[in-house]
Amino acid sequence: MQAKLNLDLVLFFDAVSGEVQFVKPSRQLALSCSNFTLESGSMLSAICLKKNGRLKKDTIDLNQHLGFEGETLRLGRTGFREAGVKGDESFWLDGLNLCGNFTGPLTHKGNLIVETCVDLAIHLENDDGKLVWKDEQNFLGHLFGRDGVIVQYLEPLPVIGLLTAFIHRIAGNDDEAGRAFVKSTGASIVYAGCLILSIVTVNPVGLGLIAAFLTPVAIKAEEHIANHTIGDVAIRDSIKRAANDYLKEIIINSLAAGGAGPWLVRKIRNQRQAFEQEAKTLLDQSTKEVLGDYVSGNLSAAYVALSPFHPSPNATIHPTPKLTLFYILSEL
Repeated sequence: MQAKLNLDLVLFFDAVSGEVQFVKPSRQLALSCSNFTLESGSMLSAICLKKNGRLKKDTIDLNQHLGFEGETLRLGRTGFREAGVKGDESFWLDGLNLCGNFTGPLTHKGNLIVETCVDLAIHLENDDGKLVWKDEQNFLGHLFGRDGVIVQYLEPLPVIGLLTAFIHRIAGNDDEAGRAFVKSTGASIVYAGCLILSIVTVNPVGLGLIAAFLTPVAIKAEEHIANHTIGDVAIRDSIKRAANDYLKEIIINSLAAGGAGPWLVRKIRNQRQAFEQEAKTLLDQSTKEVLGDYVSGNLSAAYVALSPFHPSPNATIHPTPKLTLFYILSEL
């Protein structure tokens, strides 16, 4: 019995690394799709790998997403086929680039013939076996898309980035969820270390040193988690840090944590001063009430007011335990 396997469906050549790699589930066309063909000038077909390991052929009409304007193919336009010099024969695929000969501006010698291309790998994705157009050209997509400005701002934040990863997971963006989890984990390590140290001391030097010490640990943790959770090579490589990035992150985190130290000191000092003032005010008010009771002959009430551990229904001063607590803490 003989069996044949079409390696075009499972292998591809990575021009960046110069290696032959297996096709794997990913949103990137180059990593998860093969056998690209262009039919009728604009109908792009490909065999795409789904998350469950199955292959699926899908087709998308590029004429609904591209237009010819100003001697180039433009995104967000439609109807580029109408500008072809020889109809549908004017267009072809060069790798993952859509190229074509178009009717250009009119000159004294007639219309110029313009040849231009657009890289489809940048603008198309494999959405679990379906060819889809990226939403980067949409304003809301630019802000709130899985690679949008808002998302890129939230992902590196401690704790909040973990919530962003959870939202990615619900939306089916597994690799982006891994990216958010990795970035937030590194930030959370530094944040947790500084938070724990701030409970013991708010010395700026100490906070800066702990941030500097934990930064390379956090970066290594990010890379380790990324290598085991993210399948998309491009997303995984975007998390890897160069040697000079270590020093840059250490300096930034140290300055940020050290700068927070004086703020915490001022915050605690202000709270302490307000606390002491409130304690003194309560003490003065209670003293006046005790003296008033003494002058009026209500010695029993005065005794109870000065003895918070012997309450009585006849006492006229009820906040004495609170007064005692404020007074003790204010003298610390």
